Amino acid sequence: MKKHFITSVASLLLTCSALQAQIQEVWTKEFKTAVKWQKVYASGDYLVATYNTLQKVNTETGEAVWQLPQFSAIEQSSIEEMEGSSLLSISKDNNIFILDPFSGQIKLNAKEAGISKILKTKTLLKSDKLFIAGKDAENKQSLIMVDNSSGNIVWRIDDDLGGIISIQEVSETELLLVTALNNIKINTTNGEIIWKNALSAESERVSNMGGGLGAVVNNLANAAAEQSDLLVKYYEHPTQDIFVIGIENKEDKTNPDGTPGFRYTNSYSAFKNSDGSRLWEKPIEMRGQIGSCTFYKNNFVVLPKDELKSKVNMFDLSTAEKKWGKKGRGTNVNGGVTSHFLSNDKIVVVTKKGNNDFMYVLDVKTGLPMYKKPVKINGNVVYTKETSNGLLFMTSSQVNILNLKTGKLLLNTSMHTSPELTAVDENNFIVFDKMYSLVKSIDLKLGNVKELSNTAVPIDGKESYTKLEVRENGYLLTSEQNVALVGKDGVLAFSKYYPAPKNSGFKQALLYSQAARAAYIGAQAHYVAGAMSSAANKSNDATSSEILNTIGDAYSDLGTQASDFTKASIKSARERFKASAQSKDFVIMVSAEKGNNFLLKVSKETGEILAKIDLGSEKKPNYTIDEVTGQVFLETKKGDIISYKF
Repeated sequence: MKKHFITSVASLLLTCSALQAQIQEVWTKEFKTAVKWQKVYASGDYLVATYNTLQKVNTETGEAVWQLPQFSAIEQSSIEEMEGSSLLSISKDNNIFILDPFSGQIKLNAKEAGISKILKTKTLLKSDKLFIAGKDAENKQSLIMVDNSSGNIVWRIDDDLGGIISIQEVSETELLLVTALNNIKINTTNGEIIWKNALSAESERVSNMGGGLGAVVNNLANAAAEQSDLLVKYYEHPTQDIFVIGIENKEDKTNPDGTPGFRYTNSYSAFKNSDGSRLWEKPIEMRGQIGSCTFYKNNFVVLPKDELKSKVNMFDLSTAEKKWGKKGRGTNVNGGVTSHFLSNDKIVVVTKKGNNDFMYVLDVKTGLPMYKKPVKINGNVVYTKETSNGLLFMTSSQVNILNLKTGKLLLNTSMHTSPELTAVDENNFIVFDKMYSLVKSIDLKLGNVKELSNTAVPIDGKESYTKLEVRENGYLLTSEQNVALVGKDGVLAFSKYYPAPKNSGFKQALLYSQAARAAYIGAQAHYVAGAMSSAANKSNDATSSEILNTIGDAYSDLGTQASDFTKASIKSARERFKASAQSKDFVIMVSAEKGNNFLLKVSKETGEILAKIDLGSEKKPNYTIDEVTGQVFLETKKGDIISYKF
């Protein structure tokens, strides 16, 4: 019997050892020179820079998809992902190249296109084009439209339209430019100006000024627009032929203590989308920075962000008549508005003043507060849900329920947490309360609160848990070096700690990849193709499940007319978002073990190590991870890369 027991234990140890050793090596690639850097971009494209070339490598085979020797030894910092697009911008030798990472095609060589300086770019997904505003060799304005399929310039405008502040794609055939003095709508197909109208009566007077003085004023306005970091917001009415342009202005000032500071104002003008005509003779002028704005029926609600006290108001879209407060003077709130939420006949307004955060509940028709005092909270509100018990709200650091009848908080002590430590499980809002180290739930219909874990969840290494995931067998908590599971019965199933390497360089690539994956499922992420539309499927991320959960079919009607680039962008975005939203059965950690450093594949079911990759003893190993697919790319020696699949 004893012998049988010893044999069984030995067999089990051998089995565990074999499981740890099993890791899929996908391919080995020998490059001709040392690898300068490697990176998996948001689109999923894996680029490797050597001293001979820049190349995209097929992650499944290790073979080069394309190579661009002209970018040999390029610095990683010289390549940037263009906002709202899969395109990459490459800076080299005082020139800018725009690269399609799927095909390796150079969409634009700025110098060859006659552009010495690129000021602004905009990827137009609806029309499948790329708009670029820049300056030529003589410092004159040049606007060009590039076809995403061929890379050819479709049209260009060399007339000076004024300093461009903002670019907005209105439809498949229309582009709106906001300049220093005018709104200009352009046909994206041929470059013809559909209409051009002054931003305000004052702008119209400046534009109509003749002679040398008029030219000087126009030039000053355009130069200021190009050189300043002027903030412009575009608000389009969901059902009416109306859009509003909000502009934030900043002026220097001297503070009472003699230190330099800034004075902010924000202004708003409403226009008809069809012809660009102004709805109001004068813009709405407000103190403070642009905070939060929204449409409510036939009105426009302006919620500025002033430093000490902000005045919020609602304006009639047709007349700009003020509608909130006594005699339309608006309603004062402490600090500046950071966010808002419409809830039936109420509008919840969140403000920040110094280190203090407040929540106001206003009657949306009158703007008057529903309670004598605002509710003091901690952090900016990122999620709300109305329950029969009150308004459930989550800030960046706490969760509580607001009684909408009394203005009082339901919980005497808020749950101290973060958005990443919350999740939706059917009709329950799951929260990890960091103060008590307990998993709790809130019924989304009733607002009732109960504890799900029987005891405090332990954690080692002076860390805090950073992620909560709802699984079939319980609630998983993870940090950089810890993983724990609380069963659905409330019992702690396991708690594991894997010590971190002493050198932080080992963690760098892993932390980047985890941040990249989080960008896919975060509520405020800019997805690869910009093709986010519906919120149909639910994920474990409470915020994203209510706001931006899946890639919709907003651009599916492009059909066969879409370029290969656009098709690849949308396909990549869909596939990678779905993969990132799916819960893997393991987490990846970097850990030190007996003097060596490893990438660990740790089971979410048991907390045990399933597999590991030796990172070697270098202070900063050259590796990168695609956190979405679980693929690792490790340079084992100069010029050799091995790819593993966790």
